[in-house]
Amino acid sequence: MTATDEKAAPVVPGAPTPGGDRSNPSIAEQKGNLMLEQPINTDQAASDGHGRFTGDRNERLAQAANLLADDENMVSAELPYNSEGIVALAESITELRLLEDLTEGDADWTAMLASFDFCRGLRRMAWRIGDLSSAELTTRHEPANPFAVVDAYCGIFRMVLEPFVDLCEDGAAGA
Repeated sequence: MTATDEKAAPVVPGAPTPGGDRSNPSIAEQKGNLMLEQPINTDQAASDGHGRFTGDRNERLAQAANLLADDENMVSAELPYNSEGIVALAESITELRLLEDLTEGDADWTAMLASFDFCRGLRRMAWRIGDLSSAELTTRHEPANPFAVVDAYCGIFRMVLEPFVDLCEDGAAGA
């Protein structure tokens, strides 16, 4: 690299960037496993003895969000993408019943994607909608009803965007 070259942004191996190479799924996505079924510390969340979250889809989502919220990177992150934000995201998804029309597997998968994408920001969530709508998903999960998954994810994204839209409307009204 010469002095006139721009510095390249840091690259996380295995993690696709928005608009980047769709053939390079993130590590969690490559494994084809659901975050809600990953081994967990049973002191932190209810477990079925095999390291999986228990309860209904909303209880599993809350357990996963609380586990993520305890991560030191989430604790130190800025609002809204920090521990408080991920817990609020899970609570809002539950309150608005955004996973209601999905199968159990699709609900877990959508919640996992939304949780991880939320932590990476709005741009990543917007990218995911295009990815979910694509004929070539970057994940190995085959949704039972792809249209219901896209609808649920769009509902989650709309919910996350809503406070920003309100701020824009309030700012425009005062101008």
